[in-house]
This record gives sequence, structure tokens and C-alpha cells, in this order.
Amino acid sequence: MAHLTCPNCPHEGSFVFYDNNQLYCFGCRLGTLDKTGPLHPLLTGAHCEALPQRGLTLETVQKFNYQVKYFAGHPIGIANYHTPSGKKIAQKLRNPQPRITTEKYLFLGPFFLVGLYGEWLWHSAAKKKVIITEGELDTLSVSQVLDHQCPVVSLPNGSGAASKHISTRLKWLNGFDEIMLCFDQDEPGQKAVNACIPLFPPDKVTVAKLPLKDASEMLQAGREQELEQALIGG
Repeated sequence: MAHLTCPNCPHEGSFVFYDNNQLYCFGCRLGTLDKTGPLHPLLTGAHCEALPQRGLTLETVQKFNYQVKYFAGHPIGIANYHTPSGKKIAQKLRNPQPRITTEKYLFLGPFFLVGLYGEWLWHSAAKKKVIITEGELDTLSVSQVLDHQCPVVSLPNGSGAASKHISTRLKWLNGFDEIMLCFDQDEPGQKAVNACIPLFPPDKVTVAKLPLKDASEMLQAGREQELEQALIGG
């Protein structure tokens, strides 16, 4: 059981996420308890493994608890989302089976409650710099290149809702001296950058420029040094 901040009312800690995936706010009565039953259950039986095709080591995927589960030989990537206290609360499935959905991603659990991916890892970190990427695998790539010494998080649902998601985490993000946006270099990604820059004090925000589409592609291409320089130099 975890006590969270309700997205519908100001009663901090009154929103309870139960172990059976039901949730209920004792302040405004929002939730599923005794109403609609549990949400879609989270996948179990998954494990962490190195992702050599992505250039990601076992150490990296274990740090972020990024898992894989195989269905009839078909690998499904699982980005586990946790509360600040470390409780797993939701999952984002990458490349689920076509017979389950035709979408590239599938969300399980109360996804409207999640913050930024990886955020739970950095609450006790030094508040010097945080890097925000567009996707979970980009976050793993950036963290690995920087030897996991710099806080890195990602948007939970891509560039389309970037400003919306970042707006909900401004208090935490503005606790850092520098906020670097490392979004995709394509048009949607750069449009999201322009939408997010005004959310921060101008002396805090920087933007990473990459020669390839994103951090994951840079790592796959073996261009770690260039990626590191872009992240350090801004």
C-alpha cells in the first residue's frame, strides 16, 4: 500500500494505492475501491537483461528496473514506474504482441499518477543538474554514458504531452541548478522543447543538440563520446 498525492484534490497523502491495484482518495472519494474493481494488473515474471542491440548493459537496466518478458519468443520491453518511495505502481510496455494491441505502447496500472520515469532514483541526489529525455530507453542511454552520476529522467508519454507532464513536476525539477532538455531531434521533439523552455527560469534551462535522432541512436551507433560531450557541454 502506498499513500500518494491525489490528482483531483489538494489532500496530500489521502490517495491510497493498494496492493491489489485498487486506489481511493479519502479526501474527494476518487478511485476504484468498491466501484469498478482493480485496474489492469501489472505484468509479473519479467526480468532484467542486458540489451546489446541498444548498447545497454545489465547494470543500466537493473538500475532503472527496465525488464523484458517473452511471449512465444516475442520480447516485450517493460518500463516499470515507481513512487518516490520505490513502490512499483505502473508499467509501460514496448512492442506488445500484435494480437494484444496494434499500438507501439501499452500502459498498465494507474498511469495518470506517474511522474517522470526514473525520478524515484534521484530524490537524494545532489541538485546540480537533471537531464530530461523523451523516452525511457533514451534515459537509460544517457545515464549509462554519464556513469549514472547525473540524474536523468524521461517523459512518460513522449513529446506530445511534454509540457503537461513537466508542469506537474516543476517543484522537483526547479530544485536543480540546471535543467537540460534532451528531446528527439525531429520536428515533434523540437516543438516540445520550445513548449517546455518557458516553463523554467531562463538561466536554468539548456538544450542538448545531437547529430542523430536521439540518445538511444547515438549509443547504438557507438558515438558515446559525442553524446557525452553534448550532454556536458550543452
